[in-house]
Amino acid sequence: MLQPVAEYFAGIGLVRMGLEPAEWHVIYANDYSEKKFEMYESFYPDSCGHYVVDDVSKLSLNKIPHTTRQIIKIRSITQNYST
Repeated sequence: MLQPVAEYFAGIGLVRMGLEPAEWHVIYANDYSEKKFEMYESFYPDSCGHYVVDDVSKLSLNKIPHTTRQIIKIRSITQNYST
């Protein structure tokens, strides 16, 4: 049975990749970066219906689907370097 989950700071969907084999189903995802959303969408074409690009502090609670499980991950800020 699929377990619905909301994921904040979803990035490009790497956590979702790990959740799906365990029968967790992401029904809401959020990140502030349009570029991350574009990469997420390339992995998950269904993302337009549940991925919100916005600052997490600006999200409206009444627009977030109710789930019994919510994933909030903390990550360090990284900067990409190329040579």
